[in-house]
Amino acid sequence: MAFVPEDASSGQYNKLTLKIADAFINDRNPQLSAKFYLNKTLIGSLAFNMPKSQYSFPQTVEFILPQDVIIKGQPNILGIHIEGANSEKNLGIGKDTRKLGLGLVDLSLK
Repeated sequence: MAFVPEDASSGQYNKLTLKIADAFINDRNPQLSAKFYLNKTLIGSLAFNMPKSQYSFPQTVEFILPQDVIIKGQPNILGIHIEGANSEKNLGIGKDTRKLGLGLVDLSLK
């Protein structure tokens, strides 16, 4: 996922906020973890484990950005590396063959 900050002159960006609608964990897929990289710099990680009832979705997560991680005036690359993504078909609970992980519904840079 790439983005170019619209107005870098208005100030320094210092946090990335994500809104997560859901995490694909269940009895057959009991854990999921994700690492978030901005321009190849690790900015944070998340882990979800059973029981799913311990989490409330949607969930908003904020990562404080390291100084100088934003490249002004150029595309910035957000990488998300997920471990534990799986398909319903592979788990024998449905026909969907897509690997499911995190349901990311919003991303903002402030």
